Amino acid sequence: MISKPARRRWAIAAGIIIGMVVLIAVVAAISASALNRSLRSRMESALASHFQGDITFQQFDATVFPHFHLNAAGMVVRRKDDSDLPPLVEAMRLEGDGPSLLLLMGHIRQLKIEGLSLNIPVGRARSAPASRQAEHFPVVIDRITSDGAHLEILRTKSEKPPLQFDIRHLEMTSVNLDQPSPFHATLLNPEPRGEIETNGKFGPWNGEEPSATPVSGSYTFSHADLATFNGLGGILSSTGKYTGVLRQIDVQGEADVPGFELTMAHHPLPLHTSFHATVDGTNGNTTLQSVSGNLKSTPISASGEITKVQDAQGRRILLDGSVTGGRLEDVLQLVVRSTPPPLSGSVSLHTQIDLPPGNEDVIKRLRLAGDFAIHSARFSSINIREKLESLSRRAKGMPEETSAGSSITNMKGSFTLDSGAATFSNLMFGVDGASLQLAGRYELPNERMDFHGKLLMDAELSQTTTGLKAFFLKALNPLFRKKDGNGSEIPISISGTRSSPSFGLDIGKKF
Repeated sequence: MISKPARRRWAIAAGIIIGMVVLIAVVAAISASALNRSLRSRMESALASHFQGDITFQQFDATVFPHFHLNAAGMVVRRKDDSDLPPLVEAMRLEGDGPSLLLLMGHIRQLKIEGLSLNIPVGRARSAPASRQAEHFPVVIDRITSDGAHLEILRTKSEKPPLQFDIRHLEMTSVNLDQPSPFHATLLNPEPRGEIETNGKFGPWNGEEPSATPVSGSYTFSHADLATFNGLGGILSSTGKYTGVLRQIDVQGEADVPGFELTMAHHPLPLHTSFHATVDGTNGNTTLQSVSGNLKSTPISASGEITKVQDAQGRRILLDGSVTGGRLEDVLQLVVRSTPPPLSGSVSLHTQIDLPPGNEDVIKRLRLAGDFAIHSARFSSINIREKLESLSRRAKGMPEETSAGSSITNMKGSFTLDSGAATFSNLMFGVDGASLQLAGRYELPNERMDFHGKLLMDAELSQTTTGLKAFFLKALNPLFRKKDGNGSEIPISISGTRSSPSFGLDIGKKF
């Protein structure tokens, strides 16, 4: 049995121990509460300084010992003077953790953000410059992750809709607002619909003008379906590098579409391009300094811009394009249904390209204006080649000389394309001994044509045939003789369709 003095000593010892435990618990609670307030205050102060605004939390709970854990909700960051705009940053929930030792060394191991929304204003004049330097951000976050984030670029004029991006996954490492932070992101591009994977560096954050925040990196754009645009087909992929600030990003890259096509013709061709462009990340407008590449075996080059059109969904493409020494058959395969293409040869052209936004078929929206020249053109149809050889013999005054004549032609002219119809002016088409000077219209969707002009031949009209016909045609030689007195000039018209053309004398033009 324990004696009464012993029991008294044990009771006193137990009371002391319990008192110490209670005291330690109270002190720990007070310390934890103080530490929680301290961490919250330091974080709010640093973030407010860097973002040049105010920051609030609906909930902020942090524990340090035995392990650091942060549980915060309802974070809202607003820039000063931007009370009329959506918050700069919103987050539904933030959860961070890591060893306490890392926190003492100024590091948080990881931070997970849910419901992240970024709204970056562009060109907002501040009523006054920042009154103080941004505070040094006290903690480096080793890893930040966020799924389903949303980014909006708020336009200079409030009536313009914001530029929106859905960020499927975002991961940043060594995050300190004082320094550039490495990142990896997966974005969904709406038009053409496809996935962008990008790695790079972002920051340091420019609190005075967010659109001046530096960004650099590389990207891969894959599985972009051009069928998003009515009238186009093919799957685009692109890779490249970029550097600059949000409002002016310099991009250099390459793009491939193995089966590029206008669905009107359904003849997919391989398309490869290299480009140098400047992208305004605040509105998506793009200036193409240079684009060069190949459509199958035909070299192409272009420059111009892609800009947002007010009160319209989509962007307007304005380009200056050219082809030098290309293959005519490659170009024709894009726009004609027949196989093989009706003509082959060497083509050079220069054209202004204007593609306004809209939901109509691309060929109906596309507007072109330019000049072209075709050398050593050859028709794929044997029947047409035989007719051209016959025309060439007759035009030279040798209608029965089978070894004479040629079906090889040269063409040149000016053209415009609007609403799916091509209008030609100064169109010249020549074979040995003859040339056609035409003007008219060709409708791409139904391949109907309507041309008028004149046929110029080296021979007199009566020399184009033999026998009795030649005798009677001699009386008409003066009527159809060229003004310089050498050869003949006959007004003609060409109508019908490409597959069934109709040729006729346009006598009304002569008189």
